[in-house]
Amino acid sequence: MQLIKTGQWYWREDELSLVEFKNLTSTDREEYLMLLLGLDEKEISSTDRIILNQYSNKKNNINFFSL
Repeated sequence: MQLIKTGQWYWREDELSLVEFKNLTSTDREEYLMLLLGLDEKEISSTDRIILNQYSNKKNNINFFSL
């Protein structure tokens, strides 16, 4: 699966928008989150990252400051 870049944004074929994701049932949301968590880091789109950051229980270790 290949990402398409437009400006600073990355798009993945067959990804859901935030509105589409929010309209899913809770079971479908969980299934979609599991699908996203199973993707390789290079396959995750910008929208996927937003969904994962807002709805996933997985803790992301992001270092904004490093020495």
